[in-house]
Amino acid sequence: MNKVTKQFIDSLIDCESNIENDEWYFCKSRESIINSLSPNEAFDSIMEIMNLAIIKEYHDFLDLILQFALELSRKSETTELPQGLECILNEIYLIVPNIDKEYHINKINEICNYYRINNI
Repeated sequence: MNKVTKQFIDSLIDCESNIENDEWYFCKSRESIINSLSPNEAFDSIMEIMNLAIIKEYHDFLDLILQFALELSRKSETTELPQGLECILNEIYLIVPNIDKEYHINKINEICNYYRINNI
């Protein structure tokens, strides 16, 4: 697990205990992680973060995972497609009907649009 994924998971865990005191806790934490990264670090972290989305224990955090992956994509400053991204997006797309949230489909579409992926 790379440092970005560890920081992200730690912020998810911390968020659950800090959300009562600060409803913006996770946003601030996510921004702090993103701002600390170089474009290369962001690019190198995209797939590991996306892989969290297909792990059942993280399904409740799918919206946060997809948003974070999108922010990593933008921070990477490239539209080069990370190896395996199309495959993982297809897997996530199959999970979404079980979760039944339109927001997730929209985030998947945003990621596809960013990378100019047409066949999901």
